[in-house]
Amino acid sequence: MDSSSSLENLIKEYIAKNDARVQSHDATLRSLENQIGQIANALNVRPQGSLPSNTEDPRRKGKEHCKAILLRNGREIERREKPKAVQNEPTSIQEQDEQHQQEEILRTMKKNLWSSLFG
Repeated sequence: MDSSSSLENLIKEYIAKNDARVQSHDATLRSLENQIGQIANALNVRPQGSLPSNTEDPRRKGKEHCKAILLRNGREIERREKPKAVQNEPTSIQEQDEQHQQEEILRTMKKNLWSSLFG
């Protein structure tokens, strides 16, 4: 009788620890779902074709060029050479592809998290 009550106590302890772990995982998943939702909303809030609030592109640091120089007297100085076209200028198609890739990454992360926790 003593070994069965000891086994019963071990099973009860295991169940209690397992329940606590499941609750912890549930809370973590809710937090991650909330964060994923916030990221998705941030991506979808900006209208297509509009610029973000910070229009500086850190990738272009040091690559800026002057398109026109206007003197105080109103005279414009002509450029001596044509600036080279920027090859990596984002287009609406590129922005859509990036958004799609980000959404796909979030879906994959969520699926992997679920499978690692419950799979």
